[in-house]
Formats: sequence, C-alpha cells, structure tokens
Amino acid sequence: GAPRRVFVESGRTARIVPTAGSQAAVAQARSIYGAFGVSERLGYAVHEGAHEFNGVAAFAALERWL
Repeated sequence: GAPRRVFVESGRTARIVPTAGSQAAVAQARSIYGAFGVSERLGYAVHEGAHEFNGVAAFAALERWL
C-alpha cells in the first residue's frame, strides 16, 4: 500500500543536508503519512555523525518492519 515504508536518518554535523532541512522534510512527510493513517511506516533518526550512513536506528526499524 501507499505510502511505502521509509526511514530517514540525518547526521547532526552534516553539511550537505543539514538536520534542520531533514527535519522539515520529514515533518511534511509525517503529515502525508498521517493523512493515509500509516504514520508508523515513516521512521526518522538523527545521529551524531556527518553526512554518512549510521544505521543503528535504521536497522532497528528494519527488524520491526520485516
């Protein structure tokens, strides 16, 4: 079903996509997912790194979802 599951992670020190930008994008996505009644399909986490894959929260979400 739509919308599909998605997990977004952002590094607190990222310069390419600053955390404020990812937070704003996720806030918009949350309203869309909420309108479809599937807010649990959207995950978001901020980690202490830069623009890099951290995976801690992402892998936890995958374990819940799969």
